[in-house]
Amino acid sequence: MSKYMIDLPEEIWGAFKVTCAIKGIKLKEGIRDAVISFIEQNSIANTEFKAEIIKDSSKNLMNFVVESQVKDLLAKIMEGRQRKAPIGWDLKLKQQLFEIVKKYPYLSEETSREIKTVLQNLG
Repeated sequence: MSKYMIDLPEEIWGAFKVTCAIKGIKLKEGIRDAVISFIEQNSIANTEFKAEIIKDSSKNLMNFVVESQVKDLLAKIMEGRQRKAPIGWDLKLKQQLFEIVKKYPYLSEETSREIKTVLQNLG
């Protein structure tokens, strides 16, 4: 066994020694038990990971913000279409839309369908 110098405040070391005495174990056993307990409590093998596919983008703040921006741009494009804006007026809006989609390609199915519908209607 390796020996390490551990710099503990006197009150912690004193409490440890008293606890070992109360339990009737040697300091060496107490240290071994403390190390084992630490490993058991902090081992990555005991760590649980949870992953889920988020179908509702409102559960993910970043997706929610991005999709809100996309929907605002789509609404502006459709509004211009309805008021019969001149050809080319929407180039900047479409460019902004494409930049967002390139940066954040993980949009909900609903938003993806909206983009497709609006762009098909412009053709």
